Amino acid sequence: MKNLLYTLTALFLTVSIGWSTTYTTINDGDWNNKTNVWSTNGLTSCGCSPTNNLNGDSVVVRNYINLTGHLTIDGGSLITIESGGSLANQAMRLQIRNGKLISYGLLSVNELLIRVNGSAYIYSGVLNVLNKIEVAGIFEATFSNLYVQNGNIDVLSTGSFSIFGNTKIVFNSGNFNNWGSVFISEDSCIQLGGGNFKNNPGGTFAGNGTVITDVGNIINEGTWSETLNWCAAGNTFGLTTPENCELANEVCNFAPLAAELVNYNIVAGEMSNVIHWHTYAEEQGDWYVLERSADGHSWDQISQETSTGIGGEVIHYMVIDERPLKSTSYYKLIQYNADGSEGFTAILAVNPLIKQELVVFPNPTSDRITIHFTQSQNNVSVKIVDNSGNTLDRFVLENTNEESFLIPYPCGLYFIYVEGENLYETIKLIKQ
Repeated sequence: MKNLLYTLTALFLTVSIGWSTTYTTINDGDWNNKTNVWSTNGLTSCGCSPTNNLNGDSVVVRNYINLTGHLTIDGGSLITIESGGSLANQAMRLQIRNGKLISYGLLSVNELLIRVNGSAYIYSGVLNVLNKIEVAGIFEATFSNLYVQNGNIDVLSTGSFSIFGNTKIVFNSGNFNNWGSVFISEDSCIQLGGGNFKNNPGGTFAGNGTVITDVGNIINEGTWSETLNWCAAGNTFGLTTPENCELANEVCNFAPLAAELVNYNIVAGEMSNVIHWHTYAEEQGDWYVLERSADGHSWDQISQETSTGIGGEVIHYMVIDERPLKSTSYYKLIQYNADGSEGFTAILAVNPLIKQELVVFPNPTSDRITIHFTQSQNNVSVKIVDNSGNTLDRFVLENTNEESFLIPYPCGLYFIYVEGENLYETIKLIKQ
């Protein structure tokens, strides 16, 4: 059913948007493999493959695909890497000239170049770049990890670079240079392990997230938001707020997600907290430990879950904490390998004392969401809007405290506007 839905969606988009061909992977393999990797109906091999210079085509990556040459997205083409999918080769360059990349999985390349008419969206995914990222168009990451191993991120004057929702950017060695527009949400972080950070004249750096340099300098010659947190091992210039290393390190320590962890979230209730996580690329013998803390330092184990050991598939886990703390609860998720070594660690916090008018879950979703109100609501207007600002649906909820409905749209980013008496909420929703 899932494959049929993706196939119908691809056919619809091909007709409505005018893509020449929609290629979908059905097996692991090389990008140029014409034997059994690609399909044009989503089900059977086409004996073909997309070119390395896409011009008006759509590509859906569901499997582990090895890039066999530099790749260019042009002519309004779209590449979608689905959750559990991988497009990788760190010897190759990916250039987005006139088109779009949407990734929920793993993208690993030598260089990522986003031109003026290009855009890249990383949702609950991992981006691993060996050399450099250059942004003259649009780059956005939500609930994701970005690794730059030995190069720079350059945001040019026409570029827009935004990170949201527990996204962390880590540099092994390299610089972050901005001449355009950068936004960091309060739970996201940029950490430079061996380089400098510079906001150049004309550059805008906004948000209330965090910037850390472990070795280098932070220099601001443009516009720097007073709400940003920062911590610099080296020299600083032009910053509008004092250094706050304690807060900056706290944000950065709580931000990262590992490649195997697709998402991790908590839904707080009056009597319990529900902890969800999704993984892929599991191995036999792995297991997960969930711990809870009142201060983020001393931890107590509350659950241990054995992995399914199913590689290449997204697996969902859920734990209900029926005795949550009355104040802030920190939850640490630890993955252990079969040999007992520690894999990834991820930490989130939730405070039941902070009033929540409503929660939307699951988010990300594959097909359906639920809106849950903390108190019964009447005559509540709900509007669903896509990432381009187009209204897709509008309806009213009557006398309810919980409502579920389908999200029958292509994978991507959506906004849900909920408005009622003394209630106005905007929720960013990821469809995967």
